[in-house]
Amino acid sequence: MKRIYKVSIWAIALLLLVMGSMVYIMTNQFGKMDALENRHAKFSELTYYSTERNEFISPEKLIFNPEQTTGGDPGFARFFKTSPNAPQFPLPKQMLSKNDFSETPSEYAVYWLGHSTVLLELDGKRILFDPVFENAGPLPIITRRYDVSPLNEKICRRSTLSSLHTTTTTIWKRPPSSFWPTEKYNSLRRLA
Repeated sequence: MKRIYKVSIWAIALLLLVMGSMVYIMTNQFGKMDALENRHAKFSELTYYSTERNEFISPEKLIFNPEQTTGGDPGFARFFKTSPNAPQFPLPKQMLSKNDFSETPSEYAVYWLGHSTVLLELDGKRILFDPVFENAGPLPIITRRYDVSPLNEKICRRSTLSSLHTTTTTIWKRPPSSFWPTEKYNSLRRLA
């Protein structure tokens, strides 16, 4: 009888822990959108904002080719097919570490560091786009990033879990300047 009681207590505790974690994950948001009137007042002067559609409009025609999605048609099966649009040769790749970068940035170089992170060296400046300093998703099995080399600018263009991870946003608060080109979340303005 004691064994059943102990197992029941542990099962209830585990269930409460899982439920508490789910509630925390679901409520740990980065802010809320401004009211529609506030967005219209704030953005109506911009030539690239449509008050009718309540969205930003690109001044350039955006090209969208769903038939060229990696793996062919979009959907889960694309991960198990060879893409007809993939290059017919292996792409050059080299594992990089902090020691591979000189202290002075070059005039022009681009490095893809994985996931959505790109490092651009331009005119002696080093600019990091969409850094991922922690996990790139909700599971802890994804490789973590530990080294942050000296940067001139940091730019975040996406509002995703990887870009808004707590460690990433904490690092974004520090100099050099940070750019968050979105007005979607109130707290992003506080972080930038």
